[in-house]
Amino acid sequence: MKSITPNNYTVLILPIYLILFCSITGCKKIENDTQAPAIIVLQPTNNETLPLGKDFKVVTIMNDFVSLSTYRYKVYWFDDPTNVSANPADPEFNLDKSGTITIDDDAPAWEDVSFDITIPNGIRKGYYKLDIYCYDKANNEGKESLLLNFQ
Repeated sequence: MKSITPNNYTVLILPIYLILFCSITGCKKIENDTQAPAIIVLQPTNNETLPLGKDFKVVTIMNDFVSLSTYRYKVYWFDDPTNVSANPADPEFNLDKSGTITIDDDAPAWEDVSFDITIPNGIRKGYYKLDIYCYDKANNEGKESLLLNFQ
């Protein structure tokens, strides 16, 4: 029978310590996360003119060093009230939607997030703001904004 020497003991106990360390730091990773997720908008471009009554695709890449969780986007009127092309009788277009980002594990992630927005006919023409938010599991918020011209 082989006796346990200090070297053998270290070899036996080291994996247990590593597992404990990884499980503890893995749980703390989200709690200590203060870094906001990053958003890169690939489409549409800032100040792009988009026609009324059409769909347009928003294509983004969202990144977080810990783990992504959800996203949200808002569209709202952002034009100068003196804009002569805007008919004040036409209603402003507002939209507020959200979605979940599904990732297999809590590994740092780059995630392609795309969604379609339909611009209805009969809305007030002019500039609208598109705000895109991304949240990680620690509820840190990343934000990117575009100015879009609905004509």
